[in-house]
Amino acid sequence: MTVWFFLGVALAFRAPRGLTLWVTWLLYGSIAVAVVSLLIAAAGLSSETSAFDIGVARVALYLTSGIAILMWIYRANWNARALGASGMEFTQVNRNQQAAAAAP
Repeated sequence: MTVWFFLGVALAFRAPRGLTLWVTWLLYGSIAVAVVSLLIAAAGLSSETSAFDIGVARVALYLTSGIAILMWIYRANWNARALGASGMEFTQVNRNQQAAAAAP
C-alpha cells in the first residue's frame, strides 16, 4: 500500500463504504419521518405529544445526518489526498483572474 504525506501527516486511503451506508440510511430515515408527520397531519391525528415527538425525531435525524454528511465529505477529501491529489485549497478567485488563467 502506498502512503502519501500531507503537511507531515501520513495519509492512507480509507474505504468510505460504511460511512456512505450510514449517510444513506440516515437520509432515508429523515424522509420516512417527514412522510409520517405529513400523514399524521393530513389525517388530523396530531396531538401536542405526537407533534413534539415527531419534531424531536426530525431534529435529531437532521443533526445526525448533517454530521454524517460532513464526515463523508471530510473522508472524500482525505481519500483524494491519499490517492495523490494536490492543490486542493479553497481560494477566492474573481472572474478576471479566471479569464486570465484560461487565456492561451
